[in-house]
Amino acid sequence: MRIREDDGDRLVLAGPPGGRGTVALMLVVGVALGLGAAGFAIVIWPDEGPWAALPPAVVSACGVAILIWGVLTALTTDRLELDRVTGTGRWTRRRLGRTVARPIEFPLARIHRIRLQRFVDAAPTGRGGSSEKVRAVLAIKGVRRRIVLDEAEVQRESRVRAVADRVGRLVGVSVQDRG
Repeated sequence: MRIREDDGDRLVLAGPPGGRGTVALMLVVGVALGLGAAGFAIVIWPDEGPWAALPPAVVSACGVAILIWGVLTALTTDRLELDRVTGTGRWTRRRLGRTVARPIEFPLARIHRIRLQRFVDAAPTGRGGSSEKVRAVLAIKGVRRRIVLDEAEVQRESRVRAVADRVGRLVGVSVQDRG
């Protein structure tokens, strides 16, 4: 998520779940699998017959499913509102104007941890391997869901840290760096 509003006592973050990189990856993989496998099925159909074209057609269908998932994720927005004056926070997830997850409302005093986490994303990156990422996670006492404030590749850690630090200053919680 990115900071959308910041007036000192009220902070609003919004963005797609998992970050824009995840959405872009799903769209690219979906198009590549969908078109590549469909093209392969069309090429082998005349010589090998329909049964030989069935496996690439299934892969193509998987690619289309990933593409649809990517589009739906791109149309989904997580929103986190933190208000120091009222002492409350609210997290919502919406898709096409409709709420798709139960909103979470909580007192700011229940926020007990903001943690930076580094991890390896095993998803293909187009460079022949996995990518190292960092995310800032907000933990709230009594709430099972951990709210991802921001996520990016390790090279953009300063952006993730800036969001975590700003939320931490607002709620009075220091950011824990966990490698």
